Order: sequence, then C-alpha cells, then structure tokens
Amino acid sequence: MNIVFFSSLLPPDYYGGAEILTLTLAEAFAAKGHTVTIYTGGPNRRFTQNGVEIIQIPELRHSPQCKTSLSQYYATKLHTALRHEGSIQNADIIHAIDLDSITLLSYWKEIQDKFVVTMQDYGLICPAGDLLYGSIGCLNYCHENKGFQCIAHRGVYGIASLRLRLSYAVRKLVRDKVLDRLKNVICVSNYVAQSLLRIHKPDLKQVIPNCLSDEWFIKNNVQKTFDILYVGRLEAYKGIDVLLHAIHEMKNPDLHVGIVGGGSRMYYENIVRMKGLEKNITFFGIVDQRQIRKYYQHSRVIVVPSIWPEPCGRTIIEGMASGVPVVATRTGGTPESMVHGKHGYLIPAGNSSIMASTINSLLFKKKLLSVMGVSARNYAKKMYNTDVVSGTYLSFYRKVSCGI
Repeated sequence: MNIVFFSSLLPPDYYGGAEILTLTLAEAFAAKGHTVTIYTGGPNRRFTQNGVEIIQIPELRHSPQCKTSLSQYYATKLHTALRHEGSIQNADIIHAIDLDSITLLSYWKEIQDKFVVTMQDYGLICPAGDLLYGSIGCLNYCHENKGFQCIAHRGVYGIASLRLRLSYAVRKLVRDKVLDRLKNVICVSNYVAQSLLRIHKPDLKQVIPNCLSDEWFIKNNVQKTFDILYVGRLEAYKGIDVLLHAIHEMKNPDLHVGIVGGGSRMYYENIVRMKGLEKNITFFGIVDQRQIRKYYQHSRVIVVPSIWPEPCGRTIIEGMASGVPVVATRTGGTPESMVHGKHGYLIPAGNSSIMASTINSLLFKKKLLSVMGVSARNYAKKMYNTDVVSGTYLSFYRKVSCGI
C-alpha cells in the first residue's frame, strides 16, 4: 500500500504520544514493504529515515490550535501546496494523528474516502472543553460534570473568564464541524470511542491501542535505582500533587523517587522543599525519548496518578513493557491498558492515602514485584508490540480502501 502520514511535529523535535505513534507505525509499515511518506512541519526539506520518506513543509509549522478561527485559511494553504504532489495523488491511505493535521485535512474534500484519523486528542473528543485551555493544561473537572467550574477552580474570573468561555464556544464550533467530516476513525481505547460517539458517528470505526517498538521489550537485569518513577507533564491534571502528598504520607526516609517530565517544575520543586522531601525526590526534567527506557528499567514501581481521564496512557504501556508493575488511577482508558492485581493496581483518582498504602504494599513484597513485572512485560508484548498493532491498522486500511 501507499500510505501517507501527516504530523505537524515529529521526534526529535517533539516526543508527544501522537508523534511517537506516527513515526513508530510509519517505520513498521515501511519494514513490511509498504511505501510510506510523512509530511511534517519545518523548512522545505526531504530525507529518508528507516525506509520512510519524510517531507518537511512550512505549511504545517503554523498551529491552528491557537488560531482556530483561521483553520480554513491554513487548510487552503496546505491544499494549494500539496494538491499536485505525487505521493498524495497516488496514496491509498492518508492518515493524520495529531489535532492540527486532522483539522487541516478535514477540509480537503477529495481525500475524504481515503482519509483516516486516530483519535487520542481531547481537543477533538472532550464534550466539555479541553480545547479551552491550550498549553496551560486543563484540570478536567468536566469529567465530574462540573462544567465551567474548572475555570473558577483555577481562579480565573472577569474578562479572562469571559475570554476563555468565548474561546471554547468558537473552538467547539470548529471541532464539531471537523468531526462531522470524519468518515474513518481509529480510537486508542473504548473510552475514547464512547466519548466520540456521544457527538459523532463515523462511517467506519475501530479501537486500536498505542504500540511500542521492539526495543522496549528487551530484558535488562539492572540495579533498581528508584523505588518510584513518575513520567509525564508536571501539571495538576496529571495528579503530580497527589503523588507528592502520598510520598509525604509514606514517611520513608530511604525512599528514592524519580520524576521525569517538563511543565511547572519550579512550582513542584518548591512543594518538595516545603515537605522536606529533597533527599527523597530527584527531578530530571525533559528526557530524550531515546534515553527514557533506562529510567523505567531502573525503577521498582511506576506511578501514573492522573486526575484527568487518560485516553490510552503511554507511560502505563512503557512501564509494563519494561517489566515494572504500575500503580495507576482508574480513569479514562487506563483500566483497558492493564489488569488490576496482575500488572499492578488501579486506584481511585485524587486519593493520596490509598496511593501511599498501595505503593507500600508493593515495595515491601519483592516476590510480588517480580511476578507482576514479568506478567506485565508478557502482557505488553502480546498486546502492544508494533507488529501486532500495525497489522491491525493495515486491516483497517484495507477496509477503507475497499469502501467497506
């Protein structure tokens, strides 16, 4: 097949879930003998990487996420730049995974029969408004049916509050129009699929989870440096506050915690100092995706304390693939990613006491840690390896190509 991907960013420029998934799938398809092209943002440049032709174009450098009302203008620019490209004209499938690319390509009428999207971005599926917050990060109280109370929770009032509400109204209007044009949709979890179906019913839909490249499943017998590892954005909606409270409640002077990720690092470093946990917690900042495996391998327990409902948490899958038990909150698509009691534990979101006792119950049971780690790795290798997941994608592509 001739498969074309669109991704506004790609590693190493950005290591988000959508970008990692794009590159992982593209390289897997190329290895299976398919012709694969990726269009991404950047100066006009073409090069080949692991059998994939990567084409950088300036038209994908502009983010309509911040300029929603101008998305049709940017879509027209993209169409003008690429409509005569041979890779587009000869494509069997045109696949977009990130929000910006999905939005831009949804305006392109002549490709809709072969246009596939992967839904994992709350900017498209959240019925109560994650789009509202842009890069600030939503605390996501909407999943508790509190609507715009999340604005007040952040202390936003007056003109600023009005601006956010108007921004949401505009973005919701654009998002709904985008969804109406999508015919072939892949969702990363049943949770995402159910959220989508509340507002849009595509012609063809399938649930396919995230995947990991083979290197994630290589066993390494290394010394466990961290008792607990957290990987993710340092923002409240990711539950980092709850994790720090839990660590404080554990009252273990020998506990060693690694925290990897960008965001409000200085704010959380201050909290750590206030709680007297400087000797227990080490902040590593943003780590290159090519180096991040070693942090998982050196850890005894992975903690995913998200308050917001994760679509299909990559950290959970990466932790399991590394042979490490996971303690995660029972939100969003997370309960679909692991089995409670076999690969770790699922706990209520926002409860630091339960989190502390659950982590302790694992750390003091070395045999259980080992058994769960082996079970988690085997499960991840069976469910999330690239060969299996890419094969499922190809089956979906064939259905699209045949017009089923």
